[in-house]
Amino acid sequence: IGALGDDPERRAGMGKAGRTVARAQFDERRVARASLDTYREIAARKRIPEAVDVLQVVTSDDRRGPETHALELGAALERRGHRVRTVALAPGRHGGGLAVTTLGRRPLAIATLRRLRREAASAAVVVAHGATTLPACVSALAGIGVPLVYRSIGDPARWADTSARRARVRAFLRRADAVVALTAESTATIQSMYSVADERIVEIPVGLAPDRHHPADGAAR
Repeated sequence: IGALGDDPERRAGMGKAGRTVARAQFDERRVARASLDTYREIAARKRIPEAVDVLQVVTSDDRRGPETHALELGAALERRGHRVRTVALAPGRHGGGLAVTTLGRRPLAIATLRRLRREAASAAVVVAHGATTLPACVSALAGIGVPLVYRSIGDPARWADTSARRARVRAFLRRADAVVALTAESTATIQSMYSVADERIVEIPVGLAPDRHHPADGAAR
């Protein structure tokens, strides 16, 4: 760090290289295209002609990583002309803050799952974003024929601290039509610990909008 502090040319070169990698791998437009391609492929397997109506499900209306990412991804898809609705299973524990509809008082309550089932019935594909949304969506969508994509958030190894939990998560993941992992490491963990087949898992990172992220100028530094 000290050497970089004394070498502005090296700092600039590393920053430029980093921005090039970020644009190539994490550009929001690329992530939106990859996500949409996945949704369309899954919908086609279920003989749904066009996956243009996406229902996203998050755990709560708190401003946390999975929730904010879901809203940003939904906005990116909407800018490309696709219909996206985002709902939360229940109110958050930290005061909420996100403008999303909450379906019930508790994430896995029967009333919550019934309302989720009604919401999902008119969607071409349902996308569950992390944590409690997996068992909720698997339970609510049973028997209605709407495809489910589960987007894994965080370290998937944390789900398996006991053999019983590992078996339960494996059973839920097998009910999803596709599993999205954020990194190659997460992909490998999901495949090895939960026996998800190669053809059912796809790697799509978190996207960033290039027009909202710029290098800091000298004054900002």
